[in-house]
Parts: sequence; structure tokens; C-alpha cells
Amino acid sequence: MSATKPHPVHPLAEELARPFLDEMAGRFSDRIQSIYLTGSAVTPDFHERSSDVNTLLVVREMSFDFLDDVAKMGRKYGKRRIRAPLLLTPEEIRRFVHLFPIETLDLKLVSHLVKGEEVLSNLQPDRVQMRLQCQRELWGRVVRLRQEYVHALSDPKLLRAGMAASVSGLIALLRGVLCALGRETPIERAGVLAGLSEAAGRDAAPLEAVFSLKAAAASKGLLRRQAIRADERALFKEYCEIMTRLAEAVDASV
Repeated sequence: MSATKPHPVHPLAEELARPFLDEMAGRFSDRIQSIYLTGSAVTPDFHERSSDVNTLLVVREMSFDFLDDVAKMGRKYGKRRIRAPLLLTPEEIRRFVHLFPIETLDLKLVSHLVKGEEVLSNLQPDRVQMRLQCQRELWGRVVRLRQEYVHALSDPKLLRAGMAASVSGLIALLRGVLCALGRETPIERAGVLAGLSEAAGRDAAPLEAVFSLKAAAASKGLLRRQAIRADERALFKEYCEIMTRLAEAVDASV
């Protein structure tokens, strides 16, 4: 498994996150072992108008008192596009390497250490466990897409909404798929989709179109049909087909 070198933190993401990170480091220096920026903030895919900023706090010892203290900061920073942080202990991270290899790989690849000890760089998700989780996730998504299609009753607005909603967590899964197939796992979305095009033996353009739907929904508050695709039904079909092809490719991998 190889990966491209992580990109620098997006300047706007860093600007948005800095007050939160400084307050966390100042108030909880005795409790927090490491603070990371994660997700799109450390890739070229950060969208200045709509992307939230994600963080990971590695906590020496977890307690509900600590969770209450962090929760009190939620209203203040949630309005500034800072999502509730992911909170894990070092022991949980070591355990999750085997339980959640997709998420562990994503944390390893798409993270930037802001303060404290480096605890992610040496994580090595098991490829067999990665393959099993990818199979479950891919087939689960395919089945839900079919259900969403029937639910939409060919209504373009419902089809667009269903596709946009399905993007949540998808890029992390797709990086996991590349890892399960023994391929390079790029940081940026364009590289991931290019790798998947080769792996699936078909153009991954439908995936990019679906990501564009999500971006349009987040930045505009609506899904404009003419901005993405004239025929949502055809796009939905292509999207479902490529997800099915990826699931079959992972099934066939050894």
C-alpha cells in the first residue's frame, strides 16, 4: 500500500480551525495527547464555501466530564464550520486498526498533526480486514441505492437528493477499496477516482458527478438540475452500476 505525500493544510481551513485548536490545547493540555486536523482540510478538495473542518483529539483518558467540557464549546464553534471532534484514546486507535480499517486508513492518510505526539503514521490496517469491510460497505451501499431508486419513483428531485446524501463517507470507502485491491491510495479525490476507473474497468465520471451534486447542495442549499446532469435517472443507474462493479472487483480480489 502506498500513498502520495499529504498536501498542506488549506489556508482557510487553518484560519477557521485555529481558535478552536488553540483553546483545546490551552484548556485541556493535561488531557489531550495529540490534536489533528483531518478530512478535506488537508487535501486539495476543501471547498471554501461549504466544507466543514474536521479534527481528531487523542485523549489520554476518556471521561464524560471531559465530553461535557468539550460539548459546551459546540455552539460557539459549530457556527464557525468546526464539526464536533472525533475523540479516541491511544488504546482505542490501536484496537480500531483491526475493527475499522477503512476509517483507520483514512485517518492515517488524511491528517495533519497540529500539536502533541504522532500516533497515526505507523498504523498498518490489515488488507484482509480491509477487504472484508469494503465488501460489507460496498454491497450495503448498492442495496440502499436500489431502495432509494424505488423510493424516489423516478422523481428527479428525490433522485438528486438521494445521490447527494449517499456521498457521506464515500471517499474514505473508495480509498479503502484501492487499498484492498493492492493499489496506490491517493490523497486527492481526482487521484482516487482515476485509480478506481482503472480498477473497475469503466469511467468513474458518474462518481465525480455525484460528488458535484453534494457540493451544489451544500453551497447553494438546493440541487440545480441543469448544473449537473440532464437525466438524473441515467446518472443514478451509472452510479449504481459502478458501485456494483467495484463490489464485484473486491469480491474477486485475493
